[in-house]
Amino acid sequence: MPLLSSGINVYISVNHILEPDLNWFKAPEGHFWYTGSDEQCPPPYEPYGNQTFPYKHSPVPKDREEMKQYVQICFQRDDGMVYWVGDYLSDFPFFVKLDDQDLADWNAWLTDNEEDINQFLDDAIERCATQAVIMQDAKGFVTTYASSESNDNGWTSSEKPIVNPIKNKQ
Repeated sequence: MPLLSSGINVYISVNHILEPDLNWFKAPEGHFWYTGSDEQCPPPYEPYGNQTFPYKHSPVPKDREEMKQYVQICFQRDDGMVYWVGDYLSDFPFFVKLDDQDLADWNAWLTDNEEDINQFLDDAIERCATQAVIMQDAKGFVTTYASSESNDNGWTSSEKPIVNPIKNKQ
């Protein structure tokens, strides 16, 4: 991933696309699940914000250009954690403003790494397609396991196990 002249570390990510999980809801045939921007609280998002993102489903992208609409552009914070402002590969930079040198660095990185980026996009399309097929067998609801202990505010935490039938086969 590129380090721009200003010192900004940029990452491309599909980590918001759910792994196949039979402990989840079914999506329409040919759709995959992911988390995306919240219409109630739209981007841009702050690096240290406490933002949650809703689950969504969309048709599996047919080609690299369509896939770019789901590839998030992320940045590294001072503490090393990575965050998403709201930009996607398809229209970056949109929310983030780059100076002329950083924009030149970004465009050079895209050109110099075109083959690797195309493979990344192809792998991401396959990830979406695989998830869409497997999750047709999802049970249609989510099972979680709650702790019996509540915190000081009376809330209990719960854990959602992921049931990925291909996890140990990869």
